Amino acid sequence: MKNILKSILALCILIQCSCNQSSTTEKENELLKKENELLKKEQELNSKENNNESDNTNNEPLKSNTNPTTSTNDSWITFNHRYGFTIELPNYFKEGALTASAIQYYVNDLNDDIIISVATTGEGSMSSLANDYQNTINSESWVDYKVLKNNWYVVSGQNEQSIYYLRTFVKNGQTHYLRIEYPVSKKDIFDSLLPRISKSFK
Repeated sequence: MKNILKSILALCILIQCSCNQSSTTEKENELLKKENELLKKEQELNSKENNNESDNTNNEPLKSNTNPTTSTNDSWITFNHRYGFTIELPNYFKEGALTASAIQYYVNDLNDDIIISVATTGEGSMSSLANDYQNTINSESWVDYKVLKNNWYVVSGQNEQSIYYLRTFVKNGQTHYLRIEYPVSKKDIFDSLLPRISKSFK
């Protein structure tokens, strides 16, 4: 009888352990199932986010590559220089190199032989402007047009290869220079551009 009771007790313990294992396995399966569902939802959310980003990229308008200190108007760009003057150029120009002597170049992708630069000096007075004017017409062999006014002057001319245009004005105690050089072959184009460029340099 004792052996039978022992056998029954052992069988009960075995059944209980089996039930506990079965219960644990069921709980683990449920947890795994829930984890898989969460992973699936996460993947779906990531997929939606990626699709939205792709749509936004495709629909996003092209950004202007102009400098923050510039503004566009039709097919021209207005460059606002740090020394307080502005200059308008066709929109295929952009800011190029700034030299150690603070000469700012504007470059384009159409023709490397077109050179446009601006510069500023600390001294600006009527007498210094007149001296600059005289020194320029005396030192440059290409000059065939020159005019000196109260606070500005223009000197221009050409040689066999290039045409030159120099406009200088005084403002707020500083002298500002605009120098343009381009091939003779581009004369017709710049004859139409120069009036606006020159007028905007102020």
